[in-house]
Amino acid sequence: MLYDENGTVHPVPRSAAQARERVRALVESCAASHGAADAVRAEEVLADVLLVTSELVTNAVRHGGGLLGFSASVCADGLRLEVTDASSALPVLLPRTAGTVRIGGFGWPLVCRLARSVAIRQTAQGGKRIEVLVPLDATADAAAPADATAHAEHAEHAEHADSADHGDLADRY
Repeated sequence: MLYDENGTVHPVPRSAAQARERVRALVESCAASHGAADAVRAEEVLADVLLVTSELVTNAVRHGGGLLGFSASVCADGLRLEVTDASSALPVLLPRTAGTVRIGGFGWPLVCRLARSVAIRQTAQGGKRIEVLVPLDATADAAAPADATAHAEHAEHAEHADSADHGDLADRY
């Protein structure tokens, strides 16, 4: 169980669908209170945050030993998501081989592309917490994803550099 600053209980979602519904309700209530100037762009933004939510939760369940924590909140810069799982293995970008079709491995690059920032922190219990910030500004310029991509490329090198400290990275995103 997770408690917010008001003492409200928020159980950890049991599925990616439950996490998406929580995020959808949060984003839609925020949009309703602030008004949406461009309904089409607002739908694109909602689709982006739901995709990021789904990828992070699914990866925690599929590759991270289970979903241990989940939080979503709206801040001045966008939607902040935190997903905690039981594995210390860091997500990695799988290499692409010319002339072959890869099955899977697209989720983490999508998260890095859509998020303005991505941070991975080891937990005291031996797992990790992935924190992302996804822009909600319907008028965000096209440069924001490029910044996230550049950050993702930097994060990829940092993660590979840290991989020796975390043992075998058999559980990959």
